[in-house]
Amino acid sequence: MTRPEAELFPTVLQPGIAPRALAHLHDIVSDFLLAVDGAKGEGDGTEGPPEGAVRPGGGRSGRTPGRGEAGAPFVGYDWCTTATYDDSVPEHRDLIRSIECSNAMPRMGPFSEVRRDLELAGFVDVKSSDRAEDADAETPWYRPLESLELSLKSLPRTPFGRRITSSALSILESLRLVPPGSRDVQEVLNVAADSIVAAGRLGIFTPMFFHSAHKPGNLRS
Repeated sequence: MTRPEAELFPTVLQPGIAPRALAHLHDIVSDFLLAVDGAKGEGDGTEGPPEGAVRPGGGRSGRTPGRGEAGAPFVGYDWCTTATYDDSVPEHRDLIRSIECSNAMPRMGPFSEVRRDLELAGFVDVKSSDRAEDADAETPWYRPLESLELSLKSLPRTPFGRRITSSALSILESLRLVPPGSRDVQEVLNVAADSIVAAGRLGIFTPMFFHSAHKPGNLRS
């Protein structure tokens, strides 16, 4: 276990806990990517899953857009580091690593890396923008993950709500009413939410990097 992981995941990343918790997330991501591949099939265009698809032989970031006919459009959103991110700042580096680990996702890259991967995959006329920059400053994109307002909807995200949820899951696990590891997954997702909010406030991370491109040529009518 590396130093950042040990500090950022003091409870979750313990022997036997992290593998079970992350295994649940890995299964979910794998099933989603398989479904995306199956859905593409004979389609003319492709749509990328959020957080970047994990593909063998992809770019350094692990992103490789799906197949498409000549002229086929490709659109997608990616989780990226912004221009504000500074890898030499330990807080920045640790927060991004925390987001990657707790969301069971590949290494995050900057906007330029996503555009480069699209071009390397044979796409042209790449257009992109960070849609998070268009958000209202009073209602930032990460606000739903915060617990600033006390309500039934935000209660599970408060420290008290998290303790209640954790205790409830422990009881349900002991009664075999929920799958083993459910409480561990909850702990990992809490770390994910806290890391995303912290990185969002610093402006070093965005989950809304929109990009569109297309394959060279014309679509068949």
